[in-house]
Amino acid sequence: MKPSSLAPLLLLLLPVAGQGAIVAQYNFDSDFASSDAEPLTSAGVFLSQATGTFAGEFGVLGTPAGASSQTAAWSARSLPTPTRPGSAWFDFTIGLDPSVSEISFSSLDFTAYVFHTIGGTTAFNYELFWSVDGFGSPIASANGPSISGGGSLNDSEALSFDLSALPAQTTDVTFRFDPVLAPGSDGNGGGAVETSQRGGAVDNLVLNATVSAVPLPPTPLLLAAGAVLLARQAGRPRLAAG
Repeated sequence: MKPSSLAPLLLLLLPVAGQGAIVAQYNFDSDFASSDAEPLTSAGVFLSQATGTFAGEFGVLGTPAGASSQTAAWSARSLPTPTRPGSAWFDFTIGLDPSVSEISFSSLDFTAYVFHTIGGTTAFNYELFWSVDGFGSPIASANGPSISGGGSLNDSEALSFDLSALPAQTTDVTFRFDPVLAPGSDGNGGGAVETSQRGGAVDNLVLNATVSAVPLPPTPLLLAAGAVLLARQAGRPRLAAG
């Protein structure tokens, strides 16, 4: 039996070329769970991680001015400042199926909202970190929409983080999505986030990636591979005892 006869079977064990996929999709219509349908990954809950006096006003489901459906929202005063220490960000984890050989992230797209009812300037910027470097430094950032003036104002903008330059990963990855009160923005705010004097929100957050996997061969093919190996073994000349 020639070794080349095993080649078609061995090819079954090689990684399959990656396919573009949505590996996380957060619409916040009723909760903070992902609605993606990618079978090779699992996206964890978009989890609020806030501490401080007004932590309860960060990461709530609300429909702020300018939005037509529920979002992940916050009051400006829930974000830490020099006079209000604390932390406020969201974490979510992308788990990989054992068959995944690697995952390459391409982009994180979302809609950012800003609103106020008391005038001045309100704006939030956004930073993204990941567990690969222990959340040491941002891997992407973007400036959100800004509003200035008296009365009730709101604005929204579609934003995107380009992640295509990040190295491919072979294990689970946790992302940290961090809204930051922009320089020059007034920080006061009050009331529940739905009626906040100054706040922001994000919606329709989608993480895109390319997922590569090593498929498990069907049982008949595994049996065929075993039969070929046995046939090769039986066909080898045996050394005479002596």
